[in-house]
Amino acid sequence: MFRRLVAAVAVMAGLTASLVVPAAATDFPPATTPLITWNMQGADNKAKSGSKWTTVQRLALQVPILMLQEVGPHPPENSAAQPDQTFTTTDSQGGTHQFTVLHRTWIVDSGYRSTIPTREVYFLQTADDATNPRRIGGRVNNALVLTETPDELIVVGNPVDAGRNALGARFGNEWYFTVHGLSGGGGGSGTLLNAIDDRIESLGNQRGVTYNATVGGDFNVEPEVLEERTSFPPTMRIHASTQGTHQEGGVLDYFVTTHFDHGLTVSVRPEGNSDHRPTQSGRLNAGGTSPPPLPSPSPGAIDELRVMPTGDGITAGVHSTDDGGFRDYLKAILGGLTTIAVVGGTMAELVFKRTDFVGELKNGKRGDPDHMGFDGKGIDAIKAESIPALRTLRPNMMTLVAGTADLAGGADGVATAGKMRSFLDDIHRASPTTTVLLGTLPPSTNPTYQARIDAFNSELRTIAYAKIKGGARLVLVDLGEVTPQDITHEIYPTDAGHRKIADAFAEGARIAVLQRMISGRSYGWEPIGKIRDAAPAGSKIAFPDLNGDGRADYAVVGTDGKVTGWRNDDPRKAAVPLGDISPADRGTDPDRVYFADLDADGKDD
Repeated sequence: MFRRLVAAVAVMAGLTASLVVPAAATDFPPATTPLITWNMQGADNKAKSGSKWTTVQRLALQVPILMLQEVGPHPPENSAAQPDQTFTTTDSQGGTHQFTVLHRTWIVDSGYRSTIPTREVYFLQTADDATNPRRIGGRVNNALVLTETPDELIVVGNPVDAGRNALGARFGNEWYFTVHGLSGGGGGSGTLLNAIDDRIESLGNQRGVTYNATVGGDFNVEPEVLEERTSFPPTMRIHASTQGTHQEGGVLDYFVTTHFDHGLTVSVRPEGNSDHRPTQSGRLNAGGTSPPPLPSPSPGAIDELRVMPTGDGITAGVHSTDDGGFRDYLKAILGGLTTIAVVGGTMAELVFKRTDFVGELKNGKRGDPDHMGFDGKGIDAIKAESIPALRTLRPNMMTLVAGTADLAGGADGVATAGKMRSFLDDIHRASPTTTVLLGTLPPSTNPTYQARIDAFNSELRTIAYAKIKGGARLVLVDLGEVTPQDITHEIYPTDAGHRKIADAFAEGARIAVLQRMISGRSYGWEPIGKIRDAAPAGSKIAFPDLNGDGRADYAVVGTDGKVTGWRNDDPRKAAVPLGDISPADRGTDPDRVYFADLDADGKDD
C-alpha cells in the first residue's frame, strides 16, 4: 500500500518516458558487475577539462559502470559528440521542463592494453533554467560512464522541485542510476529513490518484464538516517561502507538496490581531488559464490621506476622555494604509491620497489636532484639535450612539459605544438620502452602569452590523442588545475602550483601503471668491451637463449649452414664455446635459419 501511495506522488511529478524502444539484450547482472560512484566536486577550477577527468579516466578503466556527480560544466573535452537525447519532466505544479542528455564517446585507453579502449559518456544537465548555475556552464551536473551503449536511457524527475533528477541506463533487465541528493541532509533522496523504483516498475508492467534498479551516488545523508525516513522505499536496500566517504568523515556516498537477495561489498578508494572519495562496490556477492576480480589489469610490482623529468624552467623548479619544484612532491607520491591507489582493494603493495629520478642536471635543496629541465630553452634546444641522455639513462618514464620559453619569446602556439610532435617522435625512436607523461602548459598571467598557450594546448591535445589512438606509450596530463593565482613572474608556478603539477603527473603515472605501459626493466649502459671476434663474411649472427637462463647467447650461422654457438654465463666474461650445434638436417642458406622456442621450455630451438 505504501508503495502505491508513493507511486501516486511520482506520477504527479510527471516522470519522463524513455526514448529508446527496449531491446532484448544480455543483462549486466549486479552480482558480477563492479561499480564506482564519485562526487567529483567539479571538473577543475579553470577550463572544460582538468585533472579530475584524468582520475575519471583511470576509474573508468576498472569498472563497466561509473556513476558521477558534480562533474563540472561539460563532458570531457577530448570526447566525440554523438546524438543527444532530450527528456521532458513535469513538476508538482504541472510545469514542464526539458533536460538534454549529452552523449560522447571518450578514448580512455591508449589502445596498447585494453580490449575496450573507449567509454560512452552520458551527461545530464541538472537544471533547465539558463540563469541557474547548475545548468551547463555550472558544476552540479551528473554523468554515467559506461563500457557499452545501453539499451535505453531515462531521466527520472525528482518529485521534490528543488531536487536534482536521476540519470539511468538499462542493460537487459538491470537499470543503473546516478543521483545527487540535496545538500544539508539529502532531503529529497528518499523521495527520488521512490520515484526511480516506481518508474521502473511501471515500465516493467507495460512491457511484461521485471526490472531491477541499482542506484549509486552522493545522497548527502547518512545511510541509517535515510533508511529510517518514511520516504525511503521498502523495496530497496542500502549498501554502504563503514568508512567515511566525505572529507569531514560522513558516509554520504553509497549504493541502493532492489536486489534484496544480494550482498554488496562496498569500499572507499583513496584517490580523487575532491571533498568526496570514490566509493566502489567490488562485487555484489549473490548466493555465496566467489566474487570475480575487477575487469582491469592488476599491476605487479616494478623493480625500479626510473623517471627523467624533462622540460624547461618549470621542470627545473625555477622560483620554487627549494629549487626542486614539482619534482620533490612527485618523487614522494610515486615512492609511496600502492596498489590500493591504482586498482583499489585492501592489500597495499608498493607499485615501485625503488624510484629514481635521472638526468644530467642537478639542483634542489632536498629530495632527488636529477633532472633535464632547461630554464629559458625552447623545445628544439631541450630535445637536442634530452635525446642523447635518453639513450644513455634509459628511463622507463619521462615527465615532459615544455614550450613556455618558445611562446614567451613570441612563437606561434600551433607551430610550437608541432615541434612537440617531432620531439615525441624522436623520444619513441630513441627509447621505445619509455612511457611519456606529457603535460599541457600551465597558464600565464600575461594575456599575450596566455593566448599563445591556449592555442598550444589545444593543438597539443589533438597531437596527443592521435598518438594515443595509434598505441603510443603516452599519457596526456592536463595541468588545468593550475590557476593564474598559482603563477609568479608571469610563467613560473608557485609552490602551490608545483604541488598541483605533481598531483596531475601522479594521476598520469597511475593510469600508465593501470594500463601496464611501464616496462618492468630500466635500461642503463655499461661498457663491457668486445664479446666476440667478427664473424666470417657472408655468415649470420643471432642471439638466441640456448639454455633457458634468460640471457641472450651467441650463435654464428656459416655460409654452409653450420651453426656454432657460445653460451653467455656472464656478459663480463668470455662466452663458453658450445661448438657445432647444427641440426642433422641443416640447410645451406644462413638467411633461412631462425631461432624460436617451439616447445615452450624456455630454450630457443
